[in-house]
Formats: sequence, C-alpha cells, structure tokens
Amino acid sequence: MNQTNPLVDADTSVLLVEDDAAQARFIQAVLSKSFEVDTADRLSKALEKLSSDHYDVVVLDLGLPDSDGIDTLAAVQIVAASIPVIVLTGMEGDDVAHLVLRRGAQDFIEKAELNLNLLARAIRHAIDRKRLEDQLLQAQKLEAVGELSAGIAHEFNNLLQSIRGYTKFASDEIPSDTQPYRDLQNVIKAADDAACLTKQLLCFGRRNPLQRQLVDPNTAIQQQIEMLRPLIGERIDLQVDLQADLHQVHVDATEMQQMVMNLCINSRDAMPEGGDLTIRTESTEVTDAVRRRHQLELKPGTYVMLSVIDTGQGMSAEIQQRMFEPFFTTKEVGKGTGMGMAMVYGAMQQHGGAVTVASAPGEGTKVQLYFPAAADDESAGSGPARILIAEDNAMVRDLAVRILHRAGYETLIANDGAEAIELLEEIEFNVDLALLDVVMPKMSGREVFETAASRNPNIRFVFCTGYDPNGSETDFVDERQWRLVRKPFTRESLLDAVRATLEARELAAV
Repeated sequence: MNQTNPLVDADTSVLLVEDDAAQARFIQAVLSKSFEVDTADRLSKALEKLSSDHYDVVVLDLGLPDSDGIDTLAAVQIVAASIPVIVLTGMEGDDVAHLVLRRGAQDFIEKAELNLNLLARAIRHAIDRKRLEDQLLQAQKLEAVGELSAGIAHEFNNLLQSIRGYTKFASDEIPSDTQPYRDLQNVIKAADDAACLTKQLLCFGRRNPLQRQLVDPNTAIQQQIEMLRPLIGERIDLQVDLQADLHQVHVDATEMQQMVMNLCINSRDAMPEGGDLTIRTESTEVTDAVRRRHQLELKPGTYVMLSVIDTGQGMSAEIQQRMFEPFFTTKEVGKGTGMGMAMVYGAMQQHGGAVTVASAPGEGTKVQLYFPAAADDESAGSGPARILIAEDNAMVRDLAVRILHRAGYETLIANDGAEAIELLEEIEFNVDLALLDVVMPKMSGREVFETAASRNPNIRFVFCTGYDPNGSETDFVDERQWRLVRKPFTRESLLDAVRATLEARELAAV
C-alpha cells in the first residue's frame, strides 16, 4: 500500500531522553529547527510520555538516573515496540555499538563524537527505514490475504456457475406467474450477489480477468456524474475538475468506474453532515524523485492521476494501515462489506498502477489513483459458428454447450487441453472459434491456443476462467486482446463474447 504522507520534518515528533539538562537544551534547540522535539530526563518520564503520546523517533541516552545500560533500551522497546530508537550514550567501543544494534536500535551515536547534523540525518534515516519496513510488511500481508481470497473465490465460482446455470435452465421450464418460478429467480439473484462478492475478492487478489480497452478517463467519469449525484446526496457539493487533452488509459472501463463509485461512497459516508467532494483528473510525470518523495512503487513514466478528495472526517494512521484489507470496515454492521477499498487496491495493482492515500482525523481524505498512460491502440479478434469447447469442469462444460447449442452454434467438446488438441488434429484444425478454459489439466488454455494458432491462424479464441492462479496466466489474453469471460458467466455474457468475436472477424475479412 502506498500512502502520500511524504516526510515533512516539522511534522516529525522526536522524544529526546537525556538527563544532562544543559546538553538536552542544546540538542533540543538545534533539532527544533527541523523537528518537533519533546524531552524527558528519566526513564520513568519517558515511558509515561510514550504511553500517552505519539512519537516518530526516540533519541535515548542509556545512562539515566533511574536506569542504566542495555536495560534502558529494553524498557523503551517494551512500551514502544514500533518506534525506532537512536541510542545516544557516553559509553564507547565497538562492542557497545554491536550490542545495541543487535538489540534492535536503529542507530548508535557516541556522545564524545556527537554531531547534531549527523543526529538529524540519523533521525530522518530511521523514519524512512521504518516506513519502508511498514510498507513491506503491509504489502506481504495483503499479498498473502490476496492469495487465500483468490483461491477461495476461484473454487466458489465453479459452484456458483453450476447453481446459477442449472437454476436458470429449470426456471425456463416453469411458467413465470408461479411461485416456484419466483423462488428460482431469488436463487439466481442470490447467486449473482455471491458472484459480485467473489469478483471483488478476485480483484483484491489480482486474479480478476480484465476486459481492457482504450478509455478516455474524462469521458468515463462524465458518464458517471448523473448517477453519482443522487448517490452522494444533496448535502454534498460534487465538483468535477477534468484536465483537457488528457492521456488515454488502457483499462477495464467497468473496473475504473467501480473504483470511482467505491471512493465516492466512502467519501459520502465520511461526510454525514455534508461537505465538498472533488473528482479530478490530470496527467503527471512520475520521475525517480517523485517515486521517492511519494513512496510510489511505479516505473518512471507518464501516468493519468485520478483523485477523489473529500472534506470529511478523515482517518487515523491505524485505520489507514488496515483500510485495504478485505472485509475491514469502520461502518456499522449491515452498512458495508469492507470490500470497497480492497477492490480498489487489487484493481490498481492489476492495472500496473498504484493508489495513494493522504488523510488525518478531521482533515478529510485524498485518494489518488495512478494509471499508466496508454501507448498503443486496441485491436480485436473474430470468429464464426463452429466452436470447440475445452473445459475440465463437467458442469460448467455442459452449461456452455447447452447455451451455445440453443443459440444455434455447432459445438465440439473436449474435457481438457490435451483432448482439445487431439480433437483439433482429427478435424485438421478446422474450427472457427475455440472457447478455452485458461487453466486445465495436461495442457493449459494458452498451450492449446499457441498450438492451434500455429496450425490455423484464422481460428479465433474466447477464454473462460474463474481467476488466474499464477498471477500471469491471463497476460497473454490481454496482450492479444482476446475476449475473456468471467466465471460464473451468464448466458448473455458468454453469447455476447462469442458474437462480438464472430462479428469482428467478419469485419476484418471484408
């Protein structure tokens, strides 16, 4: 998680623990030019301050009237385990330095060689290092949760596919004015709601298949405005500030609009008495200096920055540390799933961008989304009416066959990737379109695609998946701009993908 809280010295609080009053006054006077400095002359006072107030760094003298030696450092670390400590001591020798560093101090400065410029640099370094460590731990935690979430969602999607598909088939055989029909419609709605939740989990885990296309962010936002205004309510003044001649972005337009909606809903909930909400777009250059200043995990280059800014209640640092976790929410029970920001985080990671947050209690919140600027145009594929279906899940395969049969397509069926190639060889690769599950036993959808395309370049492809288990399995789909249908798919979404691919091929042949 990236947060736009760049290090500003005046906002950095330092607790100086030093019993020599004259030296403490001198150090405080010098450091106060750059930092907010508080002092304590005894360990007991320092521990009391650390228990009640927030500090970014502790500068600690090991020799105090009520404590001496390494026990002083240990006592501070017990009370303030997450705060970096710079040891300041009159003891000399490499053994002492090694000992305090081994016990967890960020740095070690001997009083005999005290240089206040060196101390100021050590304070800045300690804060930077602590923030980088926190970012790494947060990223590792979110990655682990994402892997677990995506795995569960993938398996659940196959179940939902069967539940929804067979319920739909059953409801089609029942008169619409009967109670059983209405009951089955409720089952379908529940399956759709569950599919939305698993889609958000897959997005957080960066396993959600994307339908990328060239998008003008300004146009996408303008299309949302009329829907957003009644959603946020009359008490909130919605302002839209869109930069003219904005770069296009290569994104899933639906995902982008969903992210904006999630952020606006969060802003609305943070302003129960009303306030200002601003949606802003601008092109920006991310240089190495910008990356370091804002702690962005992005490649240098041109980005479109989409900002959602509110004047609401703001968030504490503790909430910001958890805000991207799935199901974490500060809202009342029944008023939020806790998936909104998790979805934003996952979608931005999947788009190769980043999300930054700047907020403080009572000071509102600014969320900025960085999208890589598009460099090339979108292409498309095609295909007509003889379709090979390769899917290892029997129920999902049967549903696809029945949907395509009812739509008038001729279908050939394979239980896995290897069987798909055997079948294609028997018919000399004479099919117009292949519907392939991305992940299959024996041969993956990609392997089937590469073999089939090399034998018949006119074959077009539609891919189907619940998620990408390896994080890169669907990259080739996006690179070649093939259609990718998410599980659990509806009859309409499958047929739309097939028809669009067929129509695009026919247009390309003209």
